[in-house]
Amino acid sequence: MRQSLVALLMAVAAGCRSDVLMRGLDAPAPDARRAVSTRLEVSSLNAPVGERILVVVRLAQSSSLDRVAGVQGAIHFDPARLQFVGQMPAAPTLVMVSDARAGQGSLRVLCVNARGLPDRMAMLAFQVLAPSYLRALRFEGSQAVTQRLQSAALSTSPEVGRVRDTIPLPSADAARRLGVREWDELLAPGLTHAALTPGQIVPGLRYGDVTLDGAINVLDVVMDANVAVGMADLLVNPSVDVVIAGNVAPFNLPGLGEVGDASPPGRNADGTFTIDVLDVVAISNEAVGVNQPVVGEAIPGRVAPPTARAVVADTVRADRTFFHDTVYELRGTVIVPGSVTLTIEAGTQVEGDVATRGALAVQRGGRLRAVGTRLQPVVFTCTAAAKSPGCWGGIILNGASLLNNGSGTTGIDIGCPEKVAPGNAGTYGGCRVQDTSGTLRYVRIEYGGMMPPGGSATAGLSLLGVGTGTVIDSIQVHGSGGDGVFLSGGTADLRDVFITGSTAAGVRWDDGWVGRVQFLAVLESGGPALSGSNSLPDSNAGPRSHPRIFNATMAGTAQGGGGGVLLEHGTALTLGDAIVLQSGVGLDVNGDASCAQAAALTIDISSSIFFGGTPDFSTDADCLDEAAYATDPARANAVSDPLLIAPLNTLTPDLRPRSGAPASLGGVSAPPDGFFMTGVPYIGAVEPANGAGSNIPWYAGWTRGWSGTP
Repeated sequence: MRQSLVALLMAVAAGCRSDVLMRGLDAPAPDARRAVSTRLEVSSLNAPVGERILVVVRLAQSSSLDRVAGVQGAIHFDPARLQFVGQMPAAPTLVMVSDARAGQGSLRVLCVNARGLPDRMAMLAFQVLAPSYLRALRFEGSQAVTQRLQSAALSTSPEVGRVRDTIPLPSADAARRLGVREWDELLAPGLTHAALTPGQIVPGLRYGDVTLDGAINVLDVVMDANVAVGMADLLVNPSVDVVIAGNVAPFNLPGLGEVGDASPPGRNADGTFTIDVLDVVAISNEAVGVNQPVVGEAIPGRVAPPTARAVVADTVRADRTFFHDTVYELRGTVIVPGSVTLTIEAGTQVEGDVATRGALAVQRGGRLRAVGTRLQPVVFTCTAAAKSPGCWGGIILNGASLLNNGSGTTGIDIGCPEKVAPGNAGTYGGCRVQDTSGTLRYVRIEYGGMMPPGGSATAGLSLLGVGTGTVIDSIQVHGSGGDGVFLSGGTADLRDVFITGSTAAGVRWDDGWVGRVQFLAVLESGGPALSGSNSLPDSNAGPRSHPRIFNATMAGTAQGGGGGVLLEHGTALTLGDAIVLQSGVGLDVNGDASCAQAAALTIDISSSIFFGGTPDFSTDADCLDEAAYATDPARANAVSDPLLIAPLNTLTPDLRPRSGAPASLGGVSAPPDGFFMTGVPYIGAVEPANGAGSNIPWYAGWTRGWSGTP
C-alpha cells in the first residue's frame, strides 16, 4: 500500500510528470450536463447488534477526461444505532474524516485523488448499536471539484443499498482512526519537515508549501485537507502556514497577490477566504507533478529582508516615497509638514531609533499614505535587536477636526480650539470635520509609545483632531508602551483594527472624539480595553465625546488585567455587538457626568456579551448600578461564555466564535450611514467559524502574535 501511495502523491520528488496539463482557470467551462452523484452502500442491511459494518461512499459521474478529483461533505447517522469506529485506508485516495461531531451523528468527510476519485471513494466502519440503523444514514455532499478545479453539480441519492459489486470488501475489523500523523506515515513514511521558530516567515515561501519545508508534497496535502475537513485548527498551529500558503484556490489569475492585484489567489467571489477541497485538489495536483498556475509560485512579500538602509531625520521637506527594498530608520521625531505627503510602499519596514526616540509626526495639512496589502503589510517597529514595548515613539497624526478642549481660537480656523501634541510633535484641532491626514491600510505598528523627555508614555498610534477624510483600515498596534490607539477629539473612523499587548488601554479617547469603529479586537491590554473621557477641564464640554463602536471583541487574562470598558468625565458611547471577555471589571461608569449620559441614553450598550470579568460589572457605590443597567432585558445583553476558539492564545489567537456559539447568532444592526456594514449577523469583531472551522478571519496572515511578554 505504501509504495502505491507514495508513487502517486510523491511523484514530484521522483521527477514524474503527468501527460495531462492542468490549466486551472484557463480550462474550458465544464459541461453543463455533467452529473456527479454519490450513493451510500453498506456491507450488510441487517447486521446484528455488536457487529461491525462498512459504509461505502460511492461516486458516479458522467464520462469525461476531466474527472472528479475531490469531494467534500458529511455522513449523517443515528448515534443511538451506529457508532463510528474508523476508516479503511484506500490507496491511493486520501480520505480525511473529522469525528468531532460523531456523538451527534455527523462526520465531515473530504476525499482527494489527483488522478481522479475511484467509485468507492471512501469506506468507513461502524459498530451496530441497535436495529434499523439505516433509518437516518445518508451522505450530504457540499462540493465536488474536478481535476481542472471546476466545481461540478453534486447530487446525493437518498437511498442506501447493499454493496453488490464483485470487488471484495476488506474486513471492518481493520478500520482505525486516521489523523494527520497517521496519514503522513501512510503516504510519506520517513518524510518530515524542519522545525521552525513559531510565527517565522520563511524567505522564498511558495504557495502550496503549507508545512514550510521548501517542497510541495504529501505533507502539505494532508495538512490542508485536515484543516478543510475540521480535523486540525486553522490558526493555532504556528509551525504551518495554512492561511496564506494553503489558500490557493480559486486561482483568480493573472495576479499572485502583488500590489494592485484586486483579487488575489484564494479569494472567493464574495470576498472571503476559506480552506476547502478546491485548495486541497490544487496542491495535490502540484504534488503529483501536474503543474498549476498558482501552486508553486513565490508568494509576494515572502522574501529575505532588504539589506539597504536609509536614515531619515528632522523634516521631510518635499513629497517623498519610502520603498520596500530599503529599511528606513527614523532618528528623533521626523516631521511631515503641511502640504507634504509621505508615501510608504507595501512591504516596507520603518524603524524608530531607540537612542534618539525615533517617531513619526504628521502635521496638520500633511499626509501619510502607508498602504500595504494582506501579503505585504507596512511595518513600523524600532531598531533594537530585542524589541520591547515603548522602544520608539510611535506615529502621531495631527488633524484639523473638532475638539472640545484647547488653548484658544486663533489657529487655522478662528473659533475652534487647538492643542499641542505630546512631545511638541505639532498642533492639532480646527473646524474641518472632513479633514484628511492620509491613509493607513494593512499597517503593523509595533512597540511604539516611548515617553518623550519630561512626559508620559504615548500611544502606538495617536490620532489627534483627525477628520473623517483619513482612512484607518486594517491596522495592528502591538506592544505599545502606552495606549494602543489614542484619539483626542476629531471625527476619525476606524475599521478592522487589532490591538495587542498594550501596556495601558487598548483604545483611549477624550476631548470630543465622535468617530465610528467597526470590527475592533483588543487582546491583553494592561489598561481597560476601552477607556473614554469627555474633557477633564469640563465634563460637559461640547462636542461631547461620543464614539459609536459596533462588532468589538475584547479579551484578556490577569496578564493584562486592565478590564473591559471604563467610561468617565462625561463621555458618551454607543457600543453594540461587543464581546467583553476580560479579566478586571467588565463595565465601569464613573462620575456624575457619565452617569447622566447613561440616564440620557447617550451611553447605550446593547446586544453584547460579558463573561469572565472580576466582576463583569462594577460594584462600586456610585451613581450607576452597572449590573442593573447592563442586564436590563431591553438592552439584550448576556452574561455567558461566548465560546471563542482560542482568544487567549497570544501567539496565534483565534477570536472566532465556535460554530453555533452564542456569539454566532443575533446582534443589532449598525446604522446605515454609509460607513458601517449593516446586517452583520453575529456578535464580536470576527465572523464565527464555519462547520469545519476553515474560514479565515480578517486579521489572519498579516498580523503578528507573541509568546511570553509582548
